[in-house]
Amino acid sequence: MRQRGKTVKKIMPLVSASITLISASLLVGCASGMSWETNLGVGACVQRAKLALRDSDFNQGLEIFGDNQNKTLVADHGSYQARLHCMVHEVDFVVFGPDYHQALWYRDTIIRKF
Repeated sequence: MRQRGKTVKKIMPLVSASITLISASLLVGCASGMSWETNLGVGACVQRAKLALRDSDFNQGLEIFGDNQNKTLVADHGSYQARLHCMVHEVDFVVFGPDYHQALWYRDTIIRKF
């Protein structure tokens, strides 16, 4: 009985990792990205990026990662995910989702709101 419990404990992380990889591969299926040069610092870029994401309805699960030189904002809208990467004098816009043309439309909407 104990041995069986140990096996289940060893398999569960593998199942969890497999589900995560499958989800990530589905999300990466269609992506649209673009980089812009800007005169904004990282802090100002993050503030504008947060507003652009919110105004484009990408307000589910907003997370911000990074340090003082680089920040990445990640937010979801249904089955689409937007990632804005703020660097000194540059911002990258990427949207992932199941349909390329819809991802492109969402990316362009976020850029217009930025």
